[in-house]
Amino acid sequence: NIVLTAKGEKLFQPQFGSEVRGLLFENYSPFMNQVIIDEITLCLINFEPRIKVISIDLDTDNYDLNALSVTMDYVIVGQPITKTFLTTQQFQSQRRKMQFHF
Repeated sequence: NIVLTAKGEKLFQPQFGSEVRGLLFENYSPFMNQVIIDEITLCLINFEPRIKVISIDLDTDNYDLNALSVTMDYVIVGQPITKTFLTTQQFQSQRRKMQFHF
């Protein structure tokens, strides 16, 4: 998983990965939501050219339980028909969704 891989964790590729895990331990504020979304977006733009990110949403409803949920809406580049991938393994047309739970 590119997003959960820390920079420097992958041998011979010190810039591969993201700083998301480190950001989870920063003091929480609404500003941090955008910082985490920007870090995920930048990571995917740099290291996953096969997808185009449509949107990334950060759900902080369970913040009191020390949990954040990220939902990413993306399409696969070069694929004429895309599908939605939900965590329940249901397929729909147009876009794919991926969820991360921290």
